Amino acid sequence: MDTYLREQCSTTRTAERLFTHRNTVLRRLTPPTTCCPALLPTTSPPSPPPPK
Repeated sequence: MDTYLREQCSTTRTAERLFTHRNTVLRRLTPPTTCCPALLPTTSPPSPPPPK
């Protein structure tokens, strides 16, 4: 993240500085909530009332 910010948020320049592919930089910058559904808040519908 530091390099990305130093390179003025340019993924191309960040990749060049880190000697890696631009897609690798993009993947590393992906917010965890996008790649890890377990971290997303669950908003499940309310449970139905118990049968009578």
